[in-house]
Amino acid sequence: MSVFNFPGRAAWFLLAITGATAYTALLALGIRIEPERLALTFALIAIFLAASFFYLSIRPDRRLAVVTAATAFMLAFAGTTGVLTYPAAATSAATRDGMFMAFERFIGVDWRALVDAMTASSAVNTGLTLAYLSSLPQIPLTILVLGFVGRDDRLATYLSLLPATLICTILLFALAPAFGPIPSYGIEGELYERLGPGGKAFLPDFLALRQGHFASFDLGKMEGVVTFPSFHCVLAVLTAWALAPVRWVGAPAILLNGIVVVSTVPVGGHYIADIVAGLAIGLASLAIRAKLLSRIAVGPPMIAPVLR
Repeated sequence: MSVFNFPGRAAWFLLAITGATAYTALLALGIRIEPERLALTFALIAIFLAASFFYLSIRPDRRLAVVTAATAFMLAFAGTTGVLTYPAAATSAATRDGMFMAFERFIGVDWRALVDAMTASSAVNTGLTLAYLSSLPQIPLTILVLGFVGRDDRLATYLSLLPATLICTILLFALAPAFGPIPSYGIEGELYERLGPGGKAFLPDFLALRQGHFASFDLGKMEGVVTFPSFHCVLAVLTAWALAPVRWVGAPAILLNGIVVVSTVPVGGHYIADIVAGLAIGLASLAIRAKLLSRIAVGPPMIAPVLR
């Protein structure tokens, strides 16, 4: 048995392909890759894979074998597929802010008035910010919960969908890049200060990439440069689904991720179209996966010997 059997060899292969593509593209763009954080990340991946092998083959413990393999996969996902967002932002495709603003006018949404109302209460604004910031930490939490309650199949599905859905997100982003509603609607002053970091922090990197001035890539300083679709919304769908059947955890996870979706407007700085597209990717990925699972027997084979 191999540690790469969880969540699946195809998922690991996808990480390898996207990672090779991402770093090759960065070098082709003349961007220097800072080695320190990259080396640390891959060292941690190796350590967790070694731990998974230990708990799989030397001192069998199904739960620890799954959790350590899943942690290695999560780190590899961040250091490979996640990096692909940067060369995708460097494309010369025209920005589509006008199209997204037109969509909001069509459905009757005044983005400025909406975020003004959503952030008027400091308590509500703080709650939305905390919910938004919880999105990424929920991934390791999901690994721990599903790993230790024995929902290995569900965890394998959750992990394998992360790179698949991010690739879909990146492809759409490359076709329809955007600066986001904060600069496009000219948000300034006190309202600008109330809005969260999601729609602001990425702009220096995004501009530098599009203008060909981005000099060096540091994995530890990577920003979420994708505006359309919202990957926070994709994650909210997948994480809520993954934790839904777990007693005492499922209902709070669904509620929290519902708030995450709402928070992507004022805290993430997303258009309504970004949210709709992100939710669509998440829901479609689960629907496609369910259809495939109905046709084939799927299970993480690496844990089979441990279960006996």
